[in-house]
Amino acid sequence: MKSIFSSFKQKLILKDVFTVVSNKSNKMFCEIMKWYEEGDEDAILTLNPDYTELPDLPENVKHLNLTNTNIDMLTNLPPNLESLVAMNSKLSEIKSLPPSLTLLNIGNTFVKFLPELPQKLEILVVTNNGMEYMPKMIHTNLRILLCGYNYMEIMPELPDTLETLDCTGCAYLSTFVRFPLNVHTFERDFTMFAIKEDKTMKELNNIMARFEL
Repeated sequence: MKSIFSSFKQKLILKDVFTVVSNKSNKMFCEIMKWYEEGDEDAILTLNPDYTELPDLPENVKHLNLTNTNIDMLTNLPPNLESLVAMNSKLSEIKSLPPSLTLLNIGNTFVKFLPELPQKLEILVVTNNGMEYMPKMIHTNLRILLCGYNYMEIMPELPDTLETLDCTGCAYLSTFVRFPLNVHTFERDFTMFAIKEDKTMKELNNIMARFEL
């Protein structure tokens, strides 16, 4: 890709900061669309940290990296988005999440409340967000939940698909409404209880490595 974008390890890096416009005829939108049509549809779109608003994006964007950006609100996410990483950003509010989403990592942000979680969601990272309430999760396919260093007192019902649960540093957490049956690893108060080999965390680490520049 020339001019605006450069690709590296299947990453599409949006280098320059563009003014957000209300229509989809702008140069940035067209070039992103062209890149996905001609390249790898599983590429990760990474925005420059200087972005303060989410620009219009093509519907076929599947993986979005907003790490370290100044974007504080997400309203219109691509409808086919599968993974969203916005850790260490200024994000404070997410209006809605697309039903296709399987991975959401918003650790160390200002998001204290989440909209309804998609049924397909498998990985949720909300570590160190100051959350007082966890969203409803029983209807999801959640396998990994990292929610340490938050302020909730009650953990709502968790699905039996859950394999890894980390709530280290949740000093006020005293009640689990329903503990899942298939948890491999449960970490609480800096103590890890490894019930059997935890392959899910290895998988998460491999996935997150793709989002690193």
